[in-house]
Amino acid sequence: MIHDKSGSRLVRISMTAGTLITALTASVVMPTPLLAQEAEAEQPEILVTARRREETLISTPVVANVLTQEDIARYDSVSIAQIANTVPSLIVGEVSTQTGGVLVLRGVGSGPDNPSTDQAVALNIDGVQVSKALALKLGRLDVAQVEVLRGPQALFFGKNSPGGVISLNSAEPTNELYTMLQGSYEFNDQQTQLTGVVSTPLSGTAGIRVAGYYSKMTDGYVKNVAGSNPRRKEGPNSEEFFIRGGLKFEAGDTLTARVKLSYGKLENAGISSVQQLFYCTFGVPQYELASLSAAGTDDCTGNGTTVRGELSPAQAAAAPGFRDGTPYYESRQFLASGQLDYNINDQMTLTSVTGYYNLHQQIADTYTFTEIPVLAAHSNLRVNQFSQELRLASDFDGPVNFLLGGFYESNRHRDFIPLIITLPSVFVPPIGAHDIKGDAFSLFGQLRWNLNEQIELSGGARYSDESKKLKSTNNGVTVNYVTPTKISDDNLSPEVTLTWRPNDSTTAFVSYKQGFKSGGFSSTSGGLGGIAPTADFSYEPEKVKGFEGGIKLAAMDRQLRLNLSAYSYDYTNLQQSSFDSTAITLVVRNAAGAKVDGVEFDGTFRPSGVSGLSLRGSLAYNDARYTDFITGCFGGQTIAQGCNGVDSTGTPTQNLGGRRMVNAPKWSANLGFDFAQEVSSGLEASLSFDSTYRSSYMPFQNYNPNAQQKGSWNLDAALRLRAEKGWELALIGRNLTDTLRVASGNDVPSTGGGTGTVAGFSSDLFGAFNRPRTIMLQITLRPQDF
Repeated sequence: MIHDKSGSRLVRISMTAGTLITALTASVVMPTPLLAQEAEAEQPEILVTARRREETLISTPVVANVLTQEDIARYDSVSIAQIANTVPSLIVGEVSTQTGGVLVLRGVGSGPDNPSTDQAVALNIDGVQVSKALALKLGRLDVAQVEVLRGPQALFFGKNSPGGVISLNSAEPTNELYTMLQGSYEFNDQQTQLTGVVSTPLSGTAGIRVAGYYSKMTDGYVKNVAGSNPRRKEGPNSEEFFIRGGLKFEAGDTLTARVKLSYGKLENAGISSVQQLFYCTFGVPQYELASLSAAGTDDCTGNGTTVRGELSPAQAAAAPGFRDGTPYYESRQFLASGQLDYNINDQMTLTSVTGYYNLHQQIADTYTFTEIPVLAAHSNLRVNQFSQELRLASDFDGPVNFLLGGFYESNRHRDFIPLIITLPSVFVPPIGAHDIKGDAFSLFGQLRWNLNEQIELSGGARYSDESKKLKSTNNGVTVNYVTPTKISDDNLSPEVTLTWRPNDSTTAFVSYKQGFKSGGFSSTSGGLGGIAPTADFSYEPEKVKGFEGGIKLAAMDRQLRLNLSAYSYDYTNLQQSSFDSTAITLVVRNAAGAKVDGVEFDGTFRPSGVSGLSLRGSLAYNDARYTDFITGCFGGQTIAQGCNGVDSTGTPTQNLGGRRMVNAPKWSANLGFDFAQEVSSGLEASLSFDSTYRSSYMPFQNYNPNAQQKGSWNLDAALRLRAEKGWELALIGRNLTDTLRVASGNDVPSTGGGTGTVAGFSSDLFGAFNRPRTIMLQITLRPQDF
């Protein structure tokens, strides 16, 4: 694969989200820019690996969005949440929960609350499948390309991806010396970011690349207005450090070896430092009415303020992990990937991908939004994962080719979660700890048959066999369960695709797919009652089946590129995690049925008559609904509001059948452009603008109507000066409308009353909002170009 000096693939076709094509052009007469001429002289096709082989994006029968290194740099998208603004139907909320955030594609996701649950939208970083959203932090550094594959991806990507896959590929070592230094400062939150990259050949057959990132936010975008002199006065107040090293070796045309090691460290002021009360039933927090907090300190709106009291050192001493009582969040992650590609001959390639992932995370925080903390919790989480994949692929001249492979993963999840209730006196409920060990094995294969020069029929399947074991302790004593502590699931997920390519500018396809995500255990269940011997923490495997089809085309001498797709999928036992504010515990429940239908359109337009102009946009309609989902009620939900059932433990329940799925807006759209012109010899100026729309959605799993989020627009813009002599200056504005929306919300613990009765009152609600308006000044230096 050819790489430019930066290590990215030589692609300049922006496919960030496509375009609602308009006749918007500028009648500006300026000299043809040298830099733009160079860019327009090289417009090879974008290459993707959605089917585990390199193909052009336009010829691949998969619904995908591709973001190049240029697309990611446009708004300094070190946050994957920022990338979501340019991908239809993708919602990403990076929050410092145990899972690391929210990942939702087409309304399908697993929720932000339970860390033992594999994400329905899987991450693949440098070929290694990681089912934890926290790994987004590792994948974002020095990224060459991001592929967002929508819909079930059971055949080619490891395991457990019924909602889709976000595949991140870091930049490769280069054939020439490449260096880059970048510094930026964000004015509103006083955040400083430093990035450095060095890539160099070691010999004619080997190269090395090292990239590092450091960020320090001395202020924050949520202010703690508690009047009791909190030690943490703003959030998230974060400090981050990441480093990745990559080594590539080539032995002629026979063997290519890659090794990449990534390490990331994140520390901030804690989960609740960026969470806010945004709805109070009585206009003021219920804890204030109960005289547990000073009056008037929280206005119950998402306006960048919160009230967060802290434990005293004496209170914190009641249970391990709280230190001096000051809230904190810490995570350490390590990811190693090794890939060997061996060309047995000109027609057969054997690929081995080995991965190892390690996470250690600690959280201590208060969760009642009061000056006097009523409830505090500590979490100590460790995750280890080893995976190995082997693939054998053919490249025959004849009409039939194949791919065969096997995958193995061993993983372990351990957590330790004590709670403290501080009123009327300090009380520590039974402390539960969990140890979950899992093994996954699968075989997969695909056969591709070119019926003629224009029509391809492909079919394949993945057979999966997964098992998990649970061991739990209560205050250090092993719990002897009478309910299952071992689960085993197996599944066969087939996939068939018919593809028509009448020419090299058009691809039409239709696919039938099935997908699977194994069952598991709700590791943080227990709450106030600790771990009961009769408790059942298990949940069922998730399955999906359905159809999708699309057409991709390039027209007007490939200036115009359009993609249109439609899909219809049925989900069974959809896994959804949520927070039970009464028991103060996190649970995973299965939605018995869900239906997801939609249509998506995107494209780009680069008019040859207007040098340096690129237009892009998208429009997506998504109808994602539960067909049958018995789940817990929101705090204070009455019988008339639908809380009219009980489960086997006597807990009030509701049926969300017919309701739209969580974080599933019906409409989403994007419209943007880039315009670049030479302003003097060797100096280019460019302007970028993107607007993103999402219609209203529900972020709260228990469907409290007061949590409904209104439809909104998000505006981003960037102005750049770039010199051929190796420097670049940028002014970047994100969320210029200062729109705030909740990606995940919950009841405030122990608020609300009368749940499941005829006369109840709703709980107060809190949530983590997206980051408000940011204005950043950035300078980039490439010393080798001086």
